[in-house]
Amino acid sequence: MAITKQRILSKVDSKDIFDFYIAPFSNGEVLKAKKTILSPLRVESNPSFNIYQARNCRENGNAWRFKDFAGEQGSCFDFVMKLFNLPFSEALIKINNDMNLKLEENPIEISNSITNNTRVNNSVEIIFDEHSKCKTKQFSERELSYWLDYGITLEHLKYFNVEAIDIFTGYSKKRDKPYSIESHKEYPIFGYINKDFAKIYKPFDTMYRFQYLGSKPSDFIFGLKQLPQNGDVLFITGGEKDVISLYSHGYHAISLNSETSSFDTKKCVELKERFKNIIVLYDNDKTGMEASESLSVIHNLTRIVLPPMENGKDISDFFKSKQPIQNLKDWIKNAIHEYSLLTCNNEQIEDQCIFTITELLTRPKPETRYLLEPILPKYGTALLVGKPDTGKSQLARQLAIQVSIGRDKFLDFQLITKYQRALYIATEDDPENTQFLASKQYEGIAALPKDNLKIMFADTLTKDQIIEKLNKELQELPCDLVVIDSFGDVFNGSDLNSNTQMRNCVKEFDRIAKKYYCLILFVHHINKNSYTQAPAQQHIQGGGGLVQKTRSAIHLTSGEDNKKYLNVSKGNYCPREYKQNAIELIFDEQSFVFTPTGKTVPIESLGTDNNIKEEKEEKENIQTLRNIAEVILKEGKILKYTQLVDLYKKRTAKSEATAKRNIKRMLQLEIIKNIDGLYSLNVKENEEAEAEERIEEELAFDGESKDAF
Repeated sequence: MAITKQRILSKVDSKDIFDFYIAPFSNGEVLKAKKTILSPLRVESNPSFNIYQARNCRENGNAWRFKDFAGEQGSCFDFVMKLFNLPFSEALIKINNDMNLKLEENPIEISNSITNNTRVNNSVEIIFDEHSKCKTKQFSERELSYWLDYGITLEHLKYFNVEAIDIFTGYSKKRDKPYSIESHKEYPIFGYINKDFAKIYKPFDTMYRFQYLGSKPSDFIFGLKQLPQNGDVLFITGGEKDVISLYSHGYHAISLNSETSSFDTKKCVELKERFKNIIVLYDNDKTGMEASESLSVIHNLTRIVLPPMENGKDISDFFKSKQPIQNLKDWIKNAIHEYSLLTCNNEQIEDQCIFTITELLTRPKPETRYLLEPILPKYGTALLVGKPDTGKSQLARQLAIQVSIGRDKFLDFQLITKYQRALYIATEDDPENTQFLASKQYEGIAALPKDNLKIMFADTLTKDQIIEKLNKELQELPCDLVVIDSFGDVFNGSDLNSNTQMRNCVKEFDRIAKKYYCLILFVHHINKNSYTQAPAQQHIQGGGGLVQKTRSAIHLTSGEDNKKYLNVSKGNYCPREYKQNAIELIFDEQSFVFTPTGKTVPIESLGTDNNIKEEKEEKENIQTLRNIAEVILKEGKILKYTQLVDLYKKRTAKSEATAKRNIKRMLQLEIIKNIDGLYSLNVKENEEAEAEERIEEELAFDGESKDAF
């Protein structure tokens, strides 16, 4: 007979087993109920382990239990399994040997005269090979209840050849001997039965949940035989239970050998011919998400990622948690819509990168190349640049707002959207300042806000964290436009003038833009020495690498009397007139809204000769900011942001929004610096300013001396 739990407990009590194995950890003393000792299961400094007699649970093996306050608990058998890192069957053998119980260790006898699937007294004894055998039994009410939590009935189980297992026998290569494991009501065992093998499923075994009997083919696909000839939606999911739970809710599904298994290309092509939509739906943990992304990209399949769940990670857990089935229907609808849209436009990332000229010319043409015709492309990366305080952020936010509310015009240009959704990633502004500015802009364009615009405040996030969150957002809800304000905070290279580093940084975002068919617009700066020069590509910070890798660059310039000028410094497929002439805009300082005047000016007129007044005003404004900073942060004073804002308001009698805007500009001009949230004067900048003033005084003195002579 096989060594079973019941046979062991007929020889010794569960308390005896605890006493035997705990003795080395309790100085040889018998551990009394609820007395706490250092845990035998882990290294710790404070006692947290005890045993107790369970109430209303007097069956064999459950009379005495252990609890470790780190989270471990269970029976005496669970304790031995965890203590020695053994499966249940080997833990039984160890207890028998260590405690000298003298129980025979023979595998269950399954008559060789009984052929596969022979039924004896409502059970079936199955032989897979000389070492692999199992005996099925009728499902108990408790076992059926386990499956019903996932919406799976006995009819569904029988359809997929799932059986309740009474006992099974396998072969331990490690011990070079057969072993047997028997089920009981606290330890149910199920089997996914196939012709030449079975996958054993022990749902409550934390260490060895799955085992195999017989020989499983490497290309086996669970659920394949149960598929109809054709259908609408087919899921590729992570496991047998997921397949059955989806089937029980009206969906067809299959499961590969594992989430990391490859998928035969010919089989995938065959299934694509049979089903209109194939969706990859794996667990929402790291392994599942990485594997599903890889599978969807390799075979050009659509993909759904489940949202985080409190208790679970897969579609079976989704059904068990009783979440609305409409949620799944909406995810399917959005996934299919996104996939079909990308396929029709043929703009998705594909494996194929080499085409014959015939293939290339016969590819489906996109509906449009533009998001903002003809100056901003439909997808890829672009730049909005200008010097500080020109209103770049307000212009980018206004564009995002008008995308999200479904406007078909922006600055009199055609705005062509698919989703009417936008995401604004703010790396500098805070929620309070953005709330104030955005509310004014909605009033200025006479529109009510919609949830189609999301704001991500990313001032404390790294580039990798921003990319991770951006991917997640676009997976759940695709957007037409993503604004990143500003580029300097997502560039993590060491050299702004390195073409290679710039291109590599943009390439990561460009890949996302193409994958989700959207435009990523970076708000960025121009070089200081070009503040009063006519707009040009070479004036954009970051050298040629940045401009070359982006598809478009638009330049915002300040003029007199709240006038602004917008022109295209770089634009693929953009007409020459927008590169040679700037569009005149009026900026409303009350609503922070830009409005076109209908006029254009040559970009040469925006150069130095016509901006002497502006240059003078700019120098005066910078000097004013420098003077204020020196007063507030005199003598090496260091302030937190809120303290700096309050002092600025007190010294200047300006509003909080103005204070925050000017503090931001001080940082951009390097008048002040921010180190770990603490603000102080940038001493180097101060010294350079004083040196410049001394040189100007000396030059002025020399001029007066010559005139006098």
